[in-house]
Amino acid sequence: MRYLFSFAVFFAMIHVAYSDTLKRTVPANKASLVGAQSVTNYDCSAGQVPQLQLRVKPKHGKVTFKKHRYTLGENAGRCAGSSVVGMLVFYTPEKGFRGEDRFKVGFTMYRYDEGGERNYLADKYIISVE
Repeated sequence: MRYLFSFAVFFAMIHVAYSDTLKRTVPANKASLVGAQSVTNYDCSAGQVPQLQLRVKPKHGKVTFKKHRYTLGENAGRCAGSSVVGMLVFYTPEKGFRGEDRFKVGFTMYRYDEGGERNYLADKYIISVE
């Protein structure tokens, strides 16, 4: 469990509230943490938890989401060290599958908790199962 949360912190450090193409390598026959999304307000306080939605399903596995509190790492800029509640993204390949799989996770968030501009973003995941 400690290993899982270390990965959560690592992904939170590199991926906070923007969309991208993410490439990950995961072991076969096992659920793996592949991403995280969180929102911070201008003052670095925790924003609303992003609402994640699977936009394109993987062909060879399943995707699940889990809400989790974690601390942002140094790659979060001036908000490093801030505690946030975000959503973790897990990928579980089909038993015996090895190769490449792809999926897309969309999410909505408000720029500020006060209900400011709403953003619709999506991350494309390319997963190599070894």
